[in-house]
Amino acid sequence: MSQEGLEAPRQEWERRADLLTAVAVAGIALLAAFFVMRLWRMDFDVPFVYSSDGTQFLALFKGVDEHGWYLTNPDLGAPFGQENYDFPVTSDDTIHVLLAKALLLLSGDFVTAMHLFFLLGFVLTGLSAFAVLRVLEVSRGPAVVCSALFTLLPYHFVVGELQPFHSSYWVIPLACYLVLAILQDRPLVTRAERPRNRALAFASRRTLLTLALCVVIGSAGVNYYALFAAMLTGAATLLVVLRTRRTRSLVVGGFVTVLLVVMVALNALPVIAYQAEHGSNPTVPQRTAGESETYSLSTAALLLPISDHRVAPLANLRERYIEDSPLPFVSRVTGLGAVGAAGFLWLLGVALVAVAGARPRLERWSTHRHAAAATLVSLLIATTGGFSILFAHLVGPELRTWLRFYPFIAFFALLAIALLLQLAVRRLESSRRRYLATALLGAVLVVGVLDQTSNRDPFVPPYSATAAEFESDGEIVAEIERRLPPGASVFQLPYAPYPEAQRSARTADFDGLRPYLHSSQLRWSYGAMFDRPEDWQAALMDKPFGLVLPSISAAGFQGVLVDRFGYPDDGSRLERALAGKLGSEPLVSPDRRYSFFDMRPYSKRLSTALSGSELGGLRQATLYPLRAEPGDGLVGYMPNGSGATGVFQLAGPAAALELVNPSDRDRSAQLSLQLSGKATLSVELPDGSSRSLRAGRVVQDPISLPPGASAVNFVITAPGPPDQPIYLAAELRDSALDPLSADRPPRPVPPPATLFGGGPPPELAGPAGAGAPGL
Repeated sequence: MSQEGLEAPRQEWERRADLLTAVAVAGIALLAAFFVMRLWRMDFDVPFVYSSDGTQFLALFKGVDEHGWYLTNPDLGAPFGQENYDFPVTSDDTIHVLLAKALLLLSGDFVTAMHLFFLLGFVLTGLSAFAVLRVLEVSRGPAVVCSALFTLLPYHFVVGELQPFHSSYWVIPLACYLVLAILQDRPLVTRAERPRNRALAFASRRTLLTLALCVVIGSAGVNYYALFAAMLTGAATLLVVLRTRRTRSLVVGGFVTVLLVVMVALNALPVIAYQAEHGSNPTVPQRTAGESETYSLSTAALLLPISDHRVAPLANLRERYIEDSPLPFVSRVTGLGAVGAAGFLWLLGVALVAVAGARPRLERWSTHRHAAAATLVSLLIATTGGFSILFAHLVGPELRTWLRFYPFIAFFALLAIALLLQLAVRRLESSRRRYLATALLGAVLVVGVLDQTSNRDPFVPPYSATAAEFESDGEIVAEIERRLPPGASVFQLPYAPYPEAQRSARTADFDGLRPYLHSSQLRWSYGAMFDRPEDWQAALMDKPFGLVLPSISAAGFQGVLVDRFGYPDDGSRLERALAGKLGSEPLVSPDRRYSFFDMRPYSKRLSTALSGSELGGLRQATLYPLRAEPGDGLVGYMPNGSGATGVFQLAGPAAALELVNPSDRDRSAQLSLQLSGKATLSVELPDGSSRSLRAGRVVQDPISLPPGASAVNFVITAPGPPDQPIYLAAELRDSALDPLSADRPPRPVPPPATLFGGGPPPELAGPAGAGAPGL
C-alpha cells in the first residue's frame, strides 16, 4: 500500500483518538468540579449565589424564560416595565443567551438552567482548551493535563454563578490561538483553490474558520474577553510587522482585530440603536478611571497560593497579602496555582533571555517565545499602573475589570507547561520508562487540581444558608400571590436606584430582584433604569409621608413590601407609620427580613375621599413628575432626589432654568424661587410675565406647563459684591398634590454643603417638609 493510502486511515484514527480524549478531558473537569464543590449537597432548585450580581443573572435567566430576551422585562420597574439598554447584563454575549434559552427549554426552570449553564462551562472550556493545545502541536497527555488545569482555574469557581457568563471562559483558548497564530505567522487567511469568482477568491476553509472564530469570540466574549482578544491580536500584529516588515502580516492581523471589534458592535446593535434614539445615560453605569486601578491585575496575586489553600501556611501567606493589599478584591480572585505559576515564570524567563540577545538558542522554542510575548503584552496592559489606566482616561472607563486578563495569562502559562511536559514525556518514553511518563502526568494533574482548589467557600457554596434564605423569600412571595390578584403591582421599600446603588451594611446590589425570582403573577417596582423617565420613584422619595401612600395607590400599586435589611432600625419606624395609615399589621417572612402590607382597603378609602379627576391628576403627578433642570448660566446643580427641587449657582449675568413636563397634557404647578446674596434678579416666567427677585425673599407663582420643556429666564439687574456668589434655590410643586398636602410655605431643599465648597448660605438651608420615615 502506498504512503498516501496509509496516511488517510492514520489521520482518521488520530481524529477519533482526539475526540475520545477531549471527552475524557470534559469528564475529568466535571468530576473534579463535583468533588471540589461537593455537588452531592446541592439542590437544583436553589442557586449557588443569591446576592449581588448572582441575583441579577438569575433575573436574566428568568426574564429570558418568560419574555424571550433580556433587554426588557414587563414584570420589573412597574408600572412601565424594565428596559436594560443602558446597563445590559451583557451586550455582546448572544451565544451565551441563546445557550441559556436552550437550557431553559430543556430544564423548564431558570435556577436549574443556571446550574446546567455553569456546569456546561467546565465541559466547553475543557474541550476548547484541549482542541487549541492539539492544534498547537501539543501531544495528548500533556494537553489533557493542562486543559483540565485551565478549566479548573480558581477563577472558574470564585466567579462561578456570581457572573456565569464570565466564568464560562471557553472562548479564551480560541482567542489565544488567534494571537499565537499571528505571532507565528500561521496562515489565517488564504486563497481558495478554485474560487467561483473574484469576490470569493479568499473564501477558503482556513479563511472561513478564522472568520468563524472571530464571530464566536465576538458573540460570546462578554465584552471583556472579545475586546481583550482584539487588544492582543492588535499588539501581536504590530510586533510581527516590526519584525518582518511585511504588509501581508498587517493586513491579516488587522483583519482579525477589526473583525473582533466589529462583532462586539454588531451584537450590541440593539443597545446602540436605543441610545441613539433616546440619548445616552451618563449616570449609568457610574464608572471612573480610578476603577481601572482598583480592578487591575496584580503579578503577586497571580503567583501566590490561593485563598483558603488546603495547606495552612500557604493559605496564611495569601491572607497576609490580602490584609496588606490596597486591592483586596483583586488579591482574592486571581491565582495561577503552582503549575500555572511555574509556567508564568518560565515565560518571563524566556522573554528576558530573548531581550538579552540569546535568540539563536531559542529558535527551537518558538511557541514559548510567542507565548512569552503575549504574556508580556497582557501584563503591560492589565497590571496596576499599566496601559489600562491610559485606556480609561483616553477611551473610557467602562472597561474597568482588567483582572479578567488573568485567564489569558493562565492559558499561555499552561501552554508552556504542556510543551515542557511533552519534552519530558518524550525523553521518558524514549528511555522505555513509559510508566514514569504516565506517573509524571498524573502527578502534575492531581497536585495542580489540589493546589488550585479549596474545600471552603467560594469553592464550596454555602448550600444550607442559601437554601434557608431562598425558601424564606419564596414563602412570603407565595403568600402575597395568594392574597393579591394576578397582575397586581407591589411597591418595594426602600427605594434603590437600578442597576447599582449605595448599599447598606446588610443589603447588596440587585437585592430588589429577589422577590421577583419567586413570583409568577405579580409585578414589582424595583428595576426601572436610573435617570430615565421610568424612574419616577426617585421623585417620590423626598415627598412627605402623607403623600407617598396616596401617590403609589393612585399609580396602581396594591401592596408594599419592606426589606427590613435596608434600614438601620430594621424598618420599625417605617412599619409603624405604614400600619397606622393602612390600618393593618404586616405579613412577615419566616426569616423576618421582609414585611408586606396589603394596600387594597386603603385604596378603596382613598377612592371615596378623592374625585376621579383628582386621582387622575395624582397619578400623573406621581408617574410623570415635573423636573427643574439647569439651563445656560446655571451650575452646581444638585437635585434633592426628584429633580423638582435644587440649588443653583449663577455663572453669568443671565441664566435659564428648564421646567420639564414629561407627560402629554398641560400641568398646573407652583414655582417657588429664593435668592441669596445682595443681588437682584429679573425673572421672566414661561407665560411672558416678569418678576423681580431680591435676596431673602421667596417668590411663588402659579404656572401652567405644556408638555415638554419651558424656560424661566433670569437677568441680574442689581449685582451684589463681586466676590460673593449668587445662589438660586427653586422648587417646582405639582398642583395635583395640593388636595393631600397641608398648607405650608414651600422651601427649596439645598444640596450637601460640599457642593459649593463652603456651601450655600444658611438662609437657603432647611428641609422641604416632613420626609417619609426611612423611605
